[in-house]
Amino acid sequence: MFFNFVDELRAAGIPASFKEHLVLLEALDKEVIEQTPEAFYYLSRATFVKDEGLLDRFDQVFNKVFKGILSDYGQKPVEIPEDWLKAIAEKFLTPEEMGTRNIKIALRRLRRFAREGNAEELDLDATIDGTARQGWLDIHMRPERHNAVKVLLFFDVGGSMDPWVKLCEELFSAASSEFKNMEFFYFHNCLYESVWKDNRRRWSERTPTWDLLHKFGHDYKVIFVGDAAMSPYEISHPGGSVEHFNEESGAVWIDRVAHIYPATVWLNPVPEKQWGYSQSTKMIRDMVGGSMYPLTLDGLDDAMRELTRKKH
Repeated sequence: MFFNFVDELRAAGIPASFKEHLVLLEALDKEVIEQTPEAFYYLSRATFVKDEGLLDRFDQVFNKVFKGILSDYGQKPVEIPEDWLKAIAEKFLTPEEMGTRNIKIALRRLRRFAREGNAEELDLDATIDGTARQGWLDIHMRPERHNAVKVLLFFDVGGSMDPWVKLCEELFSAASSEFKNMEFFYFHNCLYESVWKDNRRRWSERTPTWDLLHKFGHDYKVIFVGDAAMSPYEISHPGGSVEHFNEESGAVWIDRVAHIYPATVWLNPVPEKQWGYSQSTKMIRDMVGGSMYPLTLDGLDDAMRELTRKKH
């Protein structure tokens, strides 16, 4: 639908350049407007129409493409379709940028449902005035609403996770830009009594897991990222770690996290159809209440839905 809109604008003699595509994409990506059809109408009009004489043409194209979407929905908030963002991104972004972009779109579901305060909105009058004076789109926004979501990310590193490094880097990059209140830590295979933030100093600069559980409130959303592939003994028994002697089993620590943070999920980069062949994967999945999801776009989307349903 979005590409039809752009094509129709061009056919009607309204310039729709590469620059304007990216400006509109960036504005939608940063959520500078309320997610209503009317707000999208004004944003797209301010983006594409530089000559008042083209306003009638724009309205005709908008009504033709969206077929009365404003009158159907009125002022009821609806989400700007995410497939529009994906489609425009596919046209103008490199494959490397698309990995991160798609992950951001999936993660945004969690952010969208965890905001509070006055909604961020486009200052339409100031935007129109600024655009007329500057000669290009000059977006003015009212104060940003507070992003309330808090996230703890735990990444499994090393060993069998090596093939998934690139995917985890993309996830981390996307999460860093989407969540203002995010903390991350590393572990190996299973969570034990300590974690670390710098993999180069994993033995000299470690953080006791108990410190995290006392420092971060139970309103945090917890996301584990790992393949859950290990000896079951590493999960179930003291001394099971392959790197050090752990006085308490990994299962005890994962259970503590899941108890303190009801909103906990596990993202697994291994294809879901292979999980049934791994006893350790079954054990981890049970310990997080079945909330294990594949590290795919659909899996991320399902995980974010799950986190929004779980209350602290």
